[in-house]
Amino acid sequence: MKRSRLKRSTPEQVNAWRRRSKRLTAKPKPSSELAQARIAVQRRSGGLCEADTPDCPPGPHEGVHAHHKRLRSQGGGHDPALMVWVCSRAHTWIHAHPMQAHAFGLILRAGD
Repeated sequence: MKRSRLKRSTPEQVNAWRRRSKRLTAKPKPSSELAQARIAVQRRSGGLCEADTPDCPPGPHEGVHAHHKRLRSQGGGHDPALMVWVCSRAHTWIHAHPMQAHAFGLILRAGD
């Protein structure tokens, strides 16, 4: 019986497989603590954006995101007192301009 040679995957094939498998993995569900904090922050704000950034539309407008003032990557938790309810444009602006957002009180740093 003649056997065929073993075909090895190329690096491109391996990378493509890895990209596909990442897309297929389930995203973790938000914790109940985060869900409760989001509800508390939304109720506190009345559903309106609490940030007054340069990108916000004038006047009262609807918020859609709960923003952590102490960033989670910096050890921030889900304390509603350290979260604000913001619109999409404000949330994008806050993360794009961290120094100005810190001056506005929308980002807290270590020691703040």
